[in-house]
Amino acid sequence: MGIPSEMRDFWANHRAPPLLIPSPVEERKVLNARQCTQASIASYFITADKTILECARRNSQMEEALRRQS
Repeated sequence: MGIPSEMRDFWANHRAPPLLIPSPVEERKVLNARQCTQASIASYFITADKTILECARRNSQMEEALRRQS
């Protein structure tokens, strides 16, 4: 059971946009959450870059050491 698809589609297409006006406190919460998310993503990529570069450096040093032994 449930809402018939014709009625659901009619409601979805003819609803007025909600009249929600965020308070300044809510706007600050959203802004802080967005900034925190952006900072987290940036730190993730910085850490990933450092890890990749460190592994590449170690691999390069290992290859150089193996060449010297041969």
